[in-house]
Amino acid sequence: MFNEVDSSSVQFLGGITEHPVGVATELQGLHLKLGATENRPFAYKKPNCTEDHIRCWEGITPDIVAEFAREMNFTYEYVEPMDGEYGYLDRETDQWNGMIGDMIEGKTDMITMDLSVSFERKTHIDFSVAFMDSGISLVIKGESSKSNSFFFLSPFELVVWFMITAGFVVMSLIQNLFNKMSPYGEYGQRVHAMQTCKCGRCAIRRRAKIEQNIKLRDHRNVECMIALAADERRDEMSFYNALFLNAAGFVGHGAESMPKSPSGRLILLTWWFFCSSHHLYVHCNTYSFHHT
Repeated sequence: MFNEVDSSSVQFLGGITEHPVGVATELQGLHLKLGATENRPFAYKKPNCTEDHIRCWEGITPDIVAEFAREMNFTYEYVEPMDGEYGYLDRETDQWNGMIGDMIEGKTDMITMDLSVSFERKTHIDFSVAFMDSGISLVIKGESSKSNSFFFLSPFELVVWFMITAGFVVMSLIQNLFNKMSPYGEYGQRVHAMQTCKCGRCAIRRRAKIEQNIKLRDHRNVECMIALAADERRDEMSFYNALFLNAAGFVGHGAESMPKSPSGRLILLTWWFFCSSHHLYVHCNTYSFHHT
């Protein structure tokens, strides 16, 4: 049953606070004409129904109306609109069709259907408290309940990570090769000194190797060339040192060993630029991956 409400606090259609004249304050003993149209599962007729008119209707709203009629002691009948519509306003004629048009014209007392609330409709008719809320939603595949220890690899495909690893190794080999070919590296300093040193021991050794057509592979045993580079000792950019340098750059850190040759530094700057771009892409893709 309903509790009594102070009518002075109720605002009726049109902004008035006084109770409209000729409107019943209770439904007991009244016979109501209810606007309805078929729309499963809210209201629909039984096929080939020969029973009473009211019993031919089934669905959510007929069940609600039947319960209200039992508790509040009123009778009713369903009135279907001629066009079977819910009700839309014709802009040219400024007339409503469907169930709303029938109620405005007085053919029905109320509408008992899943009628959506809109501003345009609220300016012409009153709505009761909604018995159902609905909205538009999307269904997407949820995340797995299992924890992924390699979630940081999710922004890129596996083949991309393989290419990055291959580029990391190739870049280390190139840096090691450039260090050996450049006269600025320790290896290049020794070879360059062996070929240009003017001391007697170097000259004799160089002539002997040229006559025997022997490559300068044992240059590390020449003491005068080691003494030549003793004043400025430089760490050799070996393959392992190049691997560590590139790995440190990949995670945003530096290393003690740095290439001395301009070509080696240019290669290193290229690798650092790639690492910066990679970090930017990973950050953006990870943010998008976890916020979609």
